[in-house]
Amino acid sequence: MKKIYLVFAATSILFFTGCEEWLDVQPTQSLSPEVAIQDKEGLINGITGCYDAMQSASYYGRSMFNMCELASDNAYNGGTIKEYGQFNNNSILADNATIEGTWSAIYRSINRVNAILAEIDRLEDLSDTEKDAFRAELYFLRGLHYFNLVRTYGDVPAKFEATTDLTTLNTPLSSVSDILATIGADLEFAEGKIVGTSRTRATNWAVIALQAKIGLFSGDYTTAISKTTQLIDDGPFELEQIFSDLYLQEVSGESIFEIDFTENDKNRLAEYYLPNQLTGRYEVAPEEGLINAFPAEDTARLNATIHYVEGTPYAGKYTDISLGGDNVYVFRLAEMYLIRAEANAMLEQNLNAVQDDINMARSRVGLDNTTAGTYEELKLAIEEERRFEFAFEGHRWYDLVRTGRAIDVLPNITSAEQYLFPIPLAETTSNEAID
Repeated sequence: MKKIYLVFAATSILFFTGCEEWLDVQPTQSLSPEVAIQDKEGLINGITGCYDAMQSASYYGRSMFNMCELASDNAYNGGTIKEYGQFNNNSILADNATIEGTWSAIYRSINRVNAILAEIDRLEDLSDTEKDAFRAELYFLRGLHYFNLVRTYGDVPAKFEATTDLTTLNTPLSSVSDILATIGADLEFAEGKIVGTSRTRATNWAVIALQAKIGLFSGDYTTAISKTTQLIDDGPFELEQIFSDLYLQEVSGESIFEIDFTENDKNRLAEYYLPNQLTGRYEVAPEEGLINAFPAEDTARLNATIHYVEGTPYAGKYTDISLGGDNVYVFRLAEMYLIRAEANAMLEQNLNAVQDDINMARSRVGLDNTTAGTYEELKLAIEEERRFEFAFEGHRWYDLVRTGRAIDVLPNITSAEQYLFPIPLAETTSNEAID
C-alpha cells in the first residue's frame, strides 16, 4: 500500500516524512505536502495515508479497544503490562503510556487530514464537485477522530489547521460542545457528497452513522432517530443471520464502516487477546462476570465472543495472530437499531418501536422478543443487548459513561470525574495554554 507518513514528536509537532516511492525521496528526507501533492493522484495517495494512520497500534490497531474493554466490566489485564492494570482499576494516571500513545495517534491522524485539506483548493486537475467529494471524505475522518477524543478525554485542544512548526504548539482546550458543533457542520457539508461505496473507506452512509452516534452521545435524540431511520430504511445493509459470520469474513453485509487490516498493515488485537497456549499475550482477558452474564439461550453471541483453549477463556472475535489481518468494525447495522431504540426510550415515546428495534438484534441470534415493558426496563435491556452484541468491539466503557451507569456498575468508579481519561502528562507539560 502506498503511504504518507507523519511523525508525532513529544512537542505535538507533526510533519510529513517521505517513506514510499510515490514521494520519490529517501526514507530520511522530509517533504512538505504542497510538494508531495501536485495532482489528483498525489491527493489520493495522501488520503490513503489518512486511513493508514487509523491502523496504528495506538489507535484502532490495538489500544483504542484495549483500554476501553479493560476500563469496563468486560475484561481484566491478564498479562504483564502494568499500565493496563490502571484501566482495570479505573485509576488511570496522566503518565500512562497507553493514554499518551492513543492521544498522539489520534492527533497524528487529525493532522494528516488537516494537511491534505489545505492542499485541495490549489489542485487544477480537479473539478469543484471532485474537490467537495474529497473534502467530505476528509471531514468524515476528522469528525470521527474528534468524536473519539471528546468521548475519551472531554475538552481537548481543537486543531483544524495543519501543525507544521512551533507557532501553534500552545493550543488551549476547546469545550466538547464547541468541537461537536464544528464537526457537526463538517458532517452536514459532507452528507451526500462522497462518491465511494467501499465499506473500508468513508461513504455517505458512514457520515450518517457518525451523525447518529454523535446525536446519541450529545443527547440530541431526535437527530439520532432520524439518522438511524434514514440509514436503516434507505441503506444497502442487512443484519448477518449467522452472528459468527461477522468475524469470519473480510467485509460483512452488515458493515457500514470498518478499518481494513492486512498482512502489510496489521493490527495486534489477536496477539493481545489470545492466551499463551495460542502464542498470544493474554493482556486483555474476558471477565468471568461477562461470560456468566450471557443468557443460557444466547449461544450464538456467546460462542462467537468467548472461545476456549485448555479451559482458558479468551476473546474470540480477533484470531489472526500470524498476519494480524482481522478487520475492525467502527459502525455496523445492529448498532443503528440499538441507537434508535435508546434514543426513543430516552424521549419516552413509541414504546413499541423501542421493543421492535431491540428485537431486531435479538431475533437474528434466535432469541425471543424482549420482556422489557417500561422505558426504564427498556433502557437496561438496551444496555444489556449492547454488551452482548459488541463485547470486545470497544463499546462497553463508552456506553456506561454515556448513560451515567458506570458509577453503578463498576465497583472502582466512585465519582463521575473518573468517566474521562486524563489528558496525557506529556501534553499538559508541553502545551502552556492548558491550565
